[in-house]
Amino acid sequence: MTTALTASLVELLKAKRFEAVVTTWSAADDVAREFEAAKRVAAAALAQSGHLPRAYELLAELAARSVVELPTLVLAGRVAFDLREFRRSVDHFERAVSLDRDNTAVWAWLADAAFAAKEPERALRGAEVHALRFLADVDLAMRFASLLATAGRIDEALIAFERILSRWPRHPVAGPAFAEFVMREFPLSASAMLARTAWRPAGDAISPELVRALLWLPAFYESEFAATEWRARLQRNVKSLAESARHSNLVGDSRARCLATTPFFAAYHDADVTPLQFAWGDFVEALVAPLRSEYPLSAATHATNIKTVGIVSNRLTDSSAGRFFNSWIDSLHAANFTVRLYAIGASDHVTADLERRFPLRRFPVDDVTDWRSLANCLHRDANDAIIFPEPQGSQLMQLIAGIRFAPVQCAAFGNPLTTGLQTIDYFFVPDDAEVVDPDPFYRERVVRISGLGTKHEISPVANSYARAAFGIPPDRKVIIVSQQLQKWMPTFVEALVEILSRDPSVVLLYFSVASGISVRAFDCYLRDRFTASGLVFADRAIALAMLSRENYLAAHQCADLALDTFGFSGGASTLDAVSVGIPVVSLEGRFLRGRQSAAILRAAGQAENIAQDTRAFVERALSLLGDKTVGCAATSQERDVSEVSAQFRSAADFLLSKNVLN
Repeated sequence: MTTALTASLVELLKAKRFEAVVTTWSAADDVAREFEAAKRVAAAALAQSGHLPRAYELLAELAARSVVELPTLVLAGRVAFDLREFRRSVDHFERAVSLDRDNTAVWAWLADAAFAAKEPERALRGAEVHALRFLADVDLAMRFASLLATAGRIDEALIAFERILSRWPRHPVAGPAFAEFVMREFPLSASAMLARTAWRPAGDAISPELVRALLWLPAFYESEFAATEWRARLQRNVKSLAESARHSNLVGDSRARCLATTPFFAAYHDADVTPLQFAWGDFVEALVAPLRSEYPLSAATHATNIKTVGIVSNRLTDSSAGRFFNSWIDSLHAANFTVRLYAIGASDHVTADLERRFPLRRFPVDDVTDWRSLANCLHRDANDAIIFPEPQGSQLMQLIAGIRFAPVQCAAFGNPLTTGLQTIDYFFVPDDAEVVDPDPFYRERVVRISGLGTKHEISPVANSYARAAFGIPPDRKVIIVSQQLQKWMPTFVEALVEILSRDPSVVLLYFSVASGISVRAFDCYLRDRFTASGLVFADRAIALAMLSRENYLAAHQCADLALDTFGFSGGASTLDAVSVGIPVVSLEGRFLRGRQSAAILRAAGQAENIAQDTRAFVERALSLLGDKTVGCAATSQERDVSEVSAQFRSAADFLLSKNVLN
C-alpha cells in the first residue's frame, strides 16, 4: 500500500497538482503517511506550492531518523537553504555527502550552503574526492576556490583562482571573482596581479559579476599616488558600465541584479570624488530607467501637500546611524506627518519598538535579488516623500531610489557625500559640519539642518571593566581608534606611527572588525607599517573583536586619548568618546565626511583638539598624552552628549516649508 501511495503521489506531483498531493497524503493511514518516500513527496509538493515552513517541518522529522535516504536529505537541505536556515542546510547536505561521496551535485549544494553559513571548512572536508573534477568543471572549481577564500586559506585560494583562469581565461564569472579577491586580499599588489592575468571577460556585456569587479577598490594603499590611480581606474570603469547599461538588452530582475555593489569605498579617500559620484549616478540612471515602466508614479502621489513620509533604511536598529537618525521619526510624527517605516536587513529591539509605534514593514534581505518586495510595497503605499538616511550603504536602496517611488526623495548624511543620483531631490546636511559653499559637491539641492542635525541619545553606562580585561598592560598609555578599518588612509597611518614612535609608553587599541574588507589584509598592512618604523606590532597594538555597546564604551573609558581618522571622520563613535570623558583629536577635512568630528568637538568644548594639518594633529596628540599619568585613563561618564545638538532642527521643518510645497 505504501508503494502504491507513493507512486500515486509522484504522478500528482509530476502533474503539478500540489494541493492534491497533500490532500491524498493527509487522507492516508498513519503508517502510510509516515513512510519516508510518501512523506518526502508531500513535503516536495508543499515546498513547490510555497509552503516552505510546513515542508521543512515534515523533512526535519524524516531527517531526525537514524536511517534516512539521500533524496530526503537533499530536499531537506534545499528547503532549509530557501528558508535561509543555512546551518541546518549544511547539516543535511553534510550528511547527504557522507552517503554518496562521489556525487558532485550534492557536494555543490553543500558548498553553496557552507558558503552562505560562513562555515566553509565543513564543505572543504572531503573536497579532495572531487579534485579531478575541478580540472574539468569550472563551476565546481569556482566553489572550491571561493570556499578556500572564505575559510581564510588565502594562498591556497589564490593558486586555485590562478589555475581556473589559466584553464578558462576571461571566464565571465571566474575572472571578476578573481579580480575582487585580489583587490580585497592583496590590496598593495592587486594592480600588478590584475595586469598580468587575463581576467576581464571579453566584450561589453554587463553582468552582476562584472559590475562588482569593476566597482571594487582596494581598502589600503601604498601611497596617495596609488589611491589616485585607483580612483581614475574606477571612474573609467563607471563610465564604461553606464554605456553598457544603456545598450543592454537585459530586462526586469536580470537588469536590477546588475546593481551588484556600490563604489562607496571611494568615499574613504581624502579627495574630491564628486565627478566619480556623478558618473555613478549616471550608471544607476542608465541601468534602472527601463524598470520605471513597471512602477509609474500614480497621479495620487502628485498632491501639492506632503502628508505621508516614508523612511527607507537598513539602520532602524541600535546602530550608529540608527542613533543618529531615528530621532527624525518622532520629529516628523510631531509635525503631523504620517510616517511609514521600511526596515531593510537585520532588526533588533529598536526595530521592534518602532514597529509598536509606527507602521513598519520588514524586508529581511538587504540585496537587489529581493528588490521587488520593497518596490511593490512602496508603489502601493504611494508616499508623498521618501527619506533615505544612508542610501549609499545598500545597493537595494540605491536601486529603489534610482527608480523613484515618491515625487520628493531626500537623502541624509548617514553617508556624507552626494549620492550622484538624478532621482534624489534634496540632501540634508548638518550645518555645523558642512563647508560654507557645498553646492558644487552635490547633485542634489543641499538643505542645511541646524547644528549637528541630530539629537543623539545619552550613551548607556559602560561596563566597569579594568584595563586588564582588554589586555592593556598597566604601565602604558592608551590611544584608541574606533573607526572602520577602510578609513585608515596612508597619511593617517603615518601620523599614528609617528605618535607611537615618539612616545614609547603608548599602545594602540583598535577594533579588528570590518565589513566588505579583509581584516587579515589590514593587519598585515598595519604590521608592515609598524615594522618599517621599528615598532613591534604585537607589543604596540591591541586588536579587539566586536563588542557589545557597553563593553565598547568600557574600552573607551580605559583609553587616554581617541584619534579620529583623516578624510572620513567619526560621527556616533566620536560622540561615544566624548560621552566617556576622553579627549578626541581630529584633523578637520575638506568635505563634510571629514568634518563631523570637528563639529562635535566644537559643540563639546574640545575645539582646541581640532587640527588643521597633519603636523598639528601629531603634536596635539603628543601634548595630550604628555599631560597624562601612565595608567590613568578617563573614568568620567558625566557628559550628556545630547547637549551638543541642542540647536537641532529636524527634516520635518524642511518638508513643511514652501521650498517643497510650492
